[in-house]
This record gives sequence, structure tokens and C-alpha cells, in this order.
Amino acid sequence: MSAEPERDSVGPARSPIPMTDWARRQAPHLDVVSSSVPEPLLLSHNLVAVGSRPDEMRDVLLAWERIEPADGAVGTVALGVAPDRSAELDRPAGADPEGVTAHLATRALQGGLPGAVIGAAVVALIVLLLEGWSGVVIGAALGGAAFGFVPGAVMAYTRGTGWGRAYSDAFVDPDATEVVFASIHSDDRRRIDEAQSAVNTQPGVRLIHVGPDGSARPA
Repeated sequence: MSAEPERDSVGPARSPIPMTDWARRQAPHLDVVSSSVPEPLLLSHNLVAVGSRPDEMRDVLLAWERIEPADGAVGTVALGVAPDRSAELDRPAGADPEGVTAHLATRALQGGLPGAVIGAAVVALIVLLLEGWSGVVIGAALGGAAFGFVPGAVMAYTRGTGWGRAYSDAFVDPDATEVVFASIHSDDRRRIDEAQSAVNTQPGVRLIHVGPDGSARPA
């Protein structure tokens, strides 16, 4: 959704402020590590969450993308040490500094383990009813667990593939990131109120209301 330029009553139209520009004003000594594309613009109502841990901010973004699913309505800007800085180039970061693989593995386990339990219980119960109690029931339970783990893990993983751009772009190296801004933008104040209610008790996160001119006040 494109935003109409703001018009001053005595001056020319003013272009909406990009979210990255606003974030950089808050910490001009830091570099942009990552920002979502398309980049959100400040609209009539904007809610910004500020935190230092990318994993906590991803929870905020996921909740807000359920409220405003369109790309550009929710955004993320991570500030810290730019990847091309010499200090960052020399730092050993490992094979998966952003934690994407670990995150997906966790989601797979979260779905696979309940699937294994259900599969084991169902298959063991069927065998028990048909054959009575014997060692076969234990083998059936193990087979049912393996059978149930796979679809549970797949379902948990595929549910995550619908993440919006803001959530995906929040996978950044936490050691190179000092502050993360998550933002939701709307011309409907009710959307912002809903977004605030969704994450009002999120630990380690500070909420800020931002006006279309970039002015800020605590939520």
C-alpha cells in the first residue's frame, strides 16, 4: 500500500519517512545490519517495539504479521556492526550465526515429539485391542512413534514457511546486533491498539508510539 505524501498547511507536500531513516536517528552511531524489504513508511499510526535480542523481537513480529499480513505493513530494522566492517569480518561467526537452522530444528522437534507420542499411543492401542498384551505392543508403539514424528515435524516446519518478510529479515547475528526495531504501520488506529495488546507483556521489549512526522512517545 502506498502512502500519500503529507501536506503542510503552508508548505509543499512532505514525503513519508522510511522506517530505516527513523531507526538510524535513534542510534546514529550504529550501522544497519538488516532491514526488511519492502521498507515500511511512517503512516498515520505507527507502533515500534525496541529490544536487544533478535529472538524476542521475532515473537513480536510474528504476532504483528497476523494482524497486518501485507509486506510493508510490518517491518524490522536491526542496528549494530555492519557485515563489511573490519571488526566483523575478522570475527569468527560459525556456520549459522543467525540461528536459522537451530530455529527450524526447534520447530520440527516441537511438532515431531507430540506427533511421536500420539502415533505411539494410537498404534499401540490398536495392536493391544487386536492381539492383546505382548511384546508386539512395544514394537508397535515404537513404530507408531516413528510414524507420527515425521508428519508432526513437517507440519510444524511448513507452518513456519508462511513468515512475512519482516520476520524472515529478523534472523540476524545476535553478536553483531545491538538493537532491533520491530514496527507496525496503519492508518487505522484500531490495528495499532490490537498490536499493542498482542505484545504488551512481552518481556525485554519497549513499545513506542511514533507519529507520521517521526515524533515518539512511550506506549
